[in-house]
Amino acid sequence: MRHPRFPLSQTHPRPPQRARAFSLIELIIVIVIIGALAAIAIPRVSAVTERARVNALRQDIATLTKAVEMYRAEHEGQYPTKAAQLTTPTDTDGNLGADGDPDYAYGPYLRQVPTLAFGSMQGKPGIVFGGAIGAAEGSWHLDINTGVIRANLKDVEVDNNNVAWNTYGPAE
Repeated sequence: MRHPRFPLSQTHPRPPQRARAFSLIELIIVIVIIGALAAIAIPRVSAVTERARVNALRQDIATLTKAVEMYRAEHEGQYPTKAAQLTTPTDTDGNLGADGDPDYAYGPYLRQVPTLAFGSMQGKPGIVFGGAIGAAEGSWHLDINTGVIRANLKDVEVDNNNVAWNTYGPAE
């Protein structure tokens, strides 16, 4: 039976409730889980980025190689000696002309020379013709004896597998 002076809610007083919050252990567990997920995800993202760089590099080399070979086929076996010969009409001797001029009937072979998207020559226009790879400004290096195009980067600039970027060839 209830006491008349105490309503039902007060017959058994409850202890005061404290504010609900996360304990230190719960927070540490969440941080450990997030760290483990990051340790799994970051290398995968890095590998995808690396593959994209390799594919873009090989595709640019293939595009440049085709342009150089087309120039060579139309210029009596001679390789270009300046980048403008790939982006501007030329005559049989490689002299630059204007669009529509019948004396300059060869090319252009490219709208523009692509630039590297990474490395010390990132975004630097142009092709270096001959000389040492990485010694002069420009995204690309053309060996004027063999026609081989490479990224114009020094040997110390390598991918995640420690392969020098300047050793990559065109996409197959």
